[in-house]
Amino acid sequence: MSNPLPGKEYFLVDSDQLEQLILKLSPEIRYSSRQLADVLAEIVHLEREKRGLGPRGGKGSLELNKNRPLNPHAPDYTGEVAISGKRYFVKAYVGSDQQFINLTCSPL
Repeated sequence: MSNPLPGKEYFLVDSDQLEQLILKLSPEIRYSSRQLADVLAEIVHLEREKRGLGPRGGKGSLELNKNRPLNPHAPDYTGEVAISGKRYFVKAYVGSDQQFINLTCSPL
């Protein structure tokens, strides 16, 4: 059996011993996991920057389409949004049951 941690010997006999070992090692595991998550987040940030994707997330606003009463096929709302550094024109259609909004995004 290979040694899971260099310099330390472990001989597991039953599940209680395994549970105690996991509890003993859990702070080290949490610390290593946090370090790995930080490294991955930095890699993702650098890749997005390298590809010119801009920051994650987005924002924008939609306005009530005043032409809607004249044309029933027109969108209920329109506007512009920026998502991850890219701009889009958005059309929003409120569902007939008033519970859903369908969005259509077109690059600007």
